[in-house]
Amino acid sequence: MLRPKKVPTEDKPFKRRSRPTPQASRLLTVSMMSGVILIILLAVVFIPRGLDWEGRQPPRIELEARPKNTQGWFVNVTSVSKELNASLFDVELLVGGTPVMDRTALPDLVGPGLPVRYWDRDGDGLLTAGDQFDSGMIDTVVFVVYHNPSGARIAYVPIP
Repeated sequence: MLRPKKVPTEDKPFKRRSRPTPQASRLLTVSMMSGVILIILLAVVFIPRGLDWEGRQPPRIELEARPKNTQGWFVNVTSVSKELNASLFDVELLVGGTPVMDRTALPDLVGPGLPVRYWDRDGDGLLTAGDQFDSGMIDTVVFVVYHNPSGARIAYVPIP
């Protein structure tokens, strides 16, 4: 004998009989707020880094001064965060707070008779680690490097 198929009954729409417990409501609120705080922290960390890649922030340069065997000093570029064309940088030399040499572009510091000379050691036209500045001055000076597009002072070295 064949049995008739059971037809499933339609489900009734869900009707909540009572409100959720206060603990469940608090848990939902706290988890939503922690998600919002996580998104804000991620934005604080990654947005400035994204702006750095767009070239809006000047590069970071580390300089090291050391004396020559004779009178004068060398300033070595020890590290550069981003290698850029040397024409994007200016150099200023201060003695006692007054400029001995006003802001001068790096490519212009190659001739004789200047208080500071620039040596592009690898000859690629970029300011890279290993490049060097040379001076015969024996006074106490402050050597300052500027980034032209942003106008920011990015490195300075007081030389005793």
